[in-house]
Amino acid sequence: MEPSTLGVRIRSLREERQWTLSHLARLAGIDRSTLGKVERGDYRGTPPWYVRKLARAFGIATDVLHAMDMAEEDIIDQQRHSKSARLRD
Repeated sequence: MEPSTLGVRIRSLREERQWTLSHLARLAGIDRSTLGKVERGDYRGTPPWYVRKLARAFGIATDVLHAMDMAEEDIIDQQRHSKSARLRD
C-alpha cells in the first residue's frame, strides 16, 4: 500500500528533527508499531485524536499538520490533472 500524504508528512517532520520512530511515539504517547503503519500507509483512517497527539509532539497546531497534508494532496491532484490533459492533447 502506498503511504498517505499524511504518513509521508509525519515521516518527513520526524526525519527533519532526526527523531527515531520510537522517540516520536514516546513523545506523542502512541504505539510505535501503529505509528510505523501510519507512516508506511498500512493504516488508513487515522483518528483525529491520534493526529492531535502527533501535532502536539511536533509542536505545531493540528490544523497546520492537516493543512500540510491537504496542500500535498492538492499538488498531487494538480499533477495528475496536468498529466492527463497533456495525454489528451
